[in-house]
Amino acid sequence: MDANSDASFRDTLKNRLDEVFQEESSDIQGGNKEDESVKASHPLDGLKSAVLSLEWEITQENVHRFIKETKDCLKRYEGDKVFSTFFQVLLALGKYVHKSMKNAHPATGALIKSTFENVTAVIDTGLGEEEKRKLLNKSLAAFRQFKASVLAKKRKAAPEASETAVPEKTIKTVLMELGNRIESELEKMKAEIADIKRKLD
Repeated sequence: MDANSDASFRDTLKNRLDEVFQEESSDIQGGNKEDESVKASHPLDGLKSAVLSLEWEITQENVHRFIKETKDCLKRYEGDKVFSTFFQVLLALGKYVHKSMKNAHPATGALIKSTFENVTAVIDTGLGEEEKRKLLNKSLAAFRQFKASVLAKKRKAAPEASETAVPEKTIKTVLMELGNRIESELEKMKAEIADIKRKLD
């Protein structure tokens, strides 16, 4: 093989290798784009982001966002009883947090997270109906236990609040009411005495 042929062969081989590497690079980039597209199209991405924000900090903005995303999911899956029940639980928790804010029960965040993880598992893993209901029942049981704990905490706090509360009525007001009741009783007694006299006459 002469020098010109050898140089031509090397150039041809180099060009061919460049083409191969460019094709592989293009395939890798295309694959990454497809992966990103799949991730971005997950139906619970918005709700997941809202859950993470709420877990990070309880603010009015984060709570409102969580409630909005939950309502959107509830509307999207309203035809499926299992999914809609999951989202109803999450919505109830969101409303509770909105009402209580930073005074919410310490277990609220963990329950929101576990319920979200369960509904995500139902969507992602293609579970059968029985497995779906098992996860749903698990979340419902945790929700009922949570409600009982919240109610018990409220009942415990109620007597303490009444003991430490500042009386709404002042001494002056109490004395005035007592005086009014005494006058009322005296008027009744006068009327009864007058009635007795009329009967005696």
